[in-house]
Amino acid sequence: TLRQTIQEEYREVVERRVFT
Repeated sequence: TLRQTIQEEYREVVERRVFT
């Protein structure tokens, strides 16, 4: 579903933000 794709992208962004 579209929501699943958004969650995956959001997780990548959050991971990058946490890395900083």
